[in-house]
Amino acid sequence: MRPKAERHGIDLSLELAPSLPDVECRVAQVARVLLNLIDNAIRHTPAGGSVIVRAVVHPGGVQIQVNDTGPGLSAATQADPPQARGRAIQLARPGRRGLVIARSIVEAHGGWLWAGAAARGASVRFYLPATVRTGA
Repeated sequence: MRPKAERHGIDLSLELAPSLPDVECRVAQVARVLLNLIDNAIRHTPAGGSVIVRAVVHPGGVQIQVNDTGPGLSAATQADPPQARGRAIQLARPGRRGLVIARSIVEAHGGWLWAGAAARGASVRFYLPATVRTGA
């Protein structure tokens, strides 16, 4: 996605927490979610803006954040994580089909996806639970 961001004059960066728990997932499906979110962020960010992808430890798992400096999201689209869980946040409007698919993939992995405001722009995040290890 970096070449696409550069063509649009957007700075794309990655920030990873130093130690993240393992998650069990279908890598190709989660990669599809991540690429969709980054692509959306690039598309909605004006030249000179930035897209930051973060992976952070979240209680019981990992949270992936895609933050951009675009126009942001309407209040109707935003949801806090507890509210987003188990209900459809308003991503089903025309042009948001990719986000609906992304949400369904994340939920199939036992996680959830939500959208909110960043310091400037939008923040779309998803959570995946950590792999539960049973020791012998």
